[in-house]
Amino acid sequence: MSIGSADDLTEAQQWIVDCIVANGYAVSRDNPNRETDMAHRNTVTKLGLKSKPKRINGEVVRVLVVRNERVFSVYRDSAAKDMTEALQEDENKPVPSRGHTHRPQERLAFRARLLPDSARTAGPAEERRP
Repeated sequence: MSIGSADDLTEAQQWIVDCIVANGYAVSRDNPNRETDMAHRNTVTKLGLKSKPKRINGEVVRVLVVRNERVFSVYRDSAAKDMTEALQEDENKPVPSRGHTHRPQERLAFRARLLPDSARTAGPAEERRP
């Protein structure tokens, strides 16, 4: 069996690889990128996978898991690298907040006006008026 390139995956195949890298399995029926039956069988072979039953949230479903790690490792390594890079980019990206941008390491402060006890225990604003 020849080992493919991680660069030639379809969106459906990439979704499966990402799920397996993140969770150890992929639930094919949850794939938002539908494949024909023939394309799905080709994907399973290409990625070195197998189908097996697994209990998830009390329900037994068919999932895809790795059958041949030597074949799948090419895709696993590439997906893990992509996920790591994406996480690093997110950590360094400014966080937008009401027209301002703040770096995650910045401390934000705010002012709060405390209400008297009577205002906190009363019902809606209309009931608190004298």
